[in-house]
Amino acid sequence: MASVAFAALAVGAALGSVVAPYAIGAFAVAATGLAGSILRHPPGRRIQTAPRPSRPRRDARASTRIQAVVHAGEQLRVVFQPIVDLRSGAVAGYEALARFPTGRPDEWFAEAHAVGLGVDFEMSAIVQSVALRHPDWGYVSINVSPTTIVSPAFAELIARMTEPDRLVVELTEHALVEDYERLRAVLVRLRNLGIKIAVDDAGSGISSFRHIVTIAPEIVKLDRSLISRLESDSARRALGEALVHFATRIGAVLVAEGIERDEERAACLELGINFGQGYLLGRPAPRHDPGSGQ
Repeated sequence: MASVAFAALAVGAALGSVVAPYAIGAFAVAATGLAGSILRHPPGRRIQTAPRPSRPRRDARASTRIQAVVHAGEQLRVVFQPIVDLRSGAVAGYEALARFPTGRPDEWFAEAHAVGLGVDFEMSAIVQSVALRHPDWGYVSINVSPTTIVSPAFAELIARMTEPDRLVVELTEHALVEDYERLRAVLVRLRNLGIKIAVDDAGSGISSFRHIVTIAPEIVKLDRSLISRLESDSARRALGEALVHFATRIGAVLVAEGIERDEERAACLELGINFGQGYLLGRPAPRHDPGSGQ
């Protein structure tokens, strides 16, 4: 059952003074010499990614287009991709993803931040994602930028939510964290409500290591750039093994993103990565009525 699968993900993460030095060292060893081998996968499948520029661009047409989404939800639709237990095939939960008629999602969110409407734009997607949660799903994972997660609008939404313990908040390494102390304080409040924290796109760059160590997530999502050709690339396997060992030490669960081939799924299981998502396991789709398959 989804609730059972979700329970497997609800593993506490505590990163203390003993584990943190080990974590940094393990990442450093695993990452040595891999920069030329691990290819960064372009973002574009997430509800948000872009950091806010210091000086918003004054573009009337872009602002009008973004405001139409913010105020009326025009052109925005949310789809859900299953996150699967690779051992049993059971669905553990779903990730909410934004889709638009034209262009990549990350381009829309970048434009929203550029015209100074980034938080409002993200909240439009987040509100729709939360509203479409199905009571039979294990959990729903939403993508929230560091800027939005510390905003009053997000705090108000969480305060009104029912069953917040069935929510996972994903933070991506592509988004700039300007104040880790403030972010950590917000994460404490979310965890006190039972909300799990995930770090997105792990393994796509050295910069993600400090992000993971600082946030101490319950869930670490491995970037597609690491999963691609995992079965045949010794450098990817070395980094994957290090991440599995690290996750075990801090009590986090690993989720492999972008699994598209049976060989990738088998390689993940061989390394001890037991959860995944990707086209092989299920494509993003709108929420259906009960009994229709999602």
